[in-house]
Amino acid sequence: MNNNLVGMACRISNPDFHNAHICVLCNRVGKADEIASVSPICKTNNSKEGGYKSLGFNICLDSKTCNDRIVSIEKLEKLLKDVNNIK
Repeated sequence: MNNNLVGMACRISNPDFHNAHICVLCNRVGKADEIASVSPICKTNNSKEGGYKSLGFNICLDSKTCNDRIVSIEKLEKLLKDVNNIK
């Protein structure tokens, strides 16, 4: 993003094998062994005061295949901006 590498670290929650999940990046629908619910802890604008927030979303566990299916990076950029508190 703006010629800088931006990433995120997430925790994967316990899988729910009874429900289908939709990847927020590539829109693929799959079971919990293909798509997992994750939640990164993010600093907020009040990080000086210890302000954090937690976001939750679903992403593919196979990042290579997910990357191949992404047709637009707008959702990925928005997600990375939200997680990393970038305006």
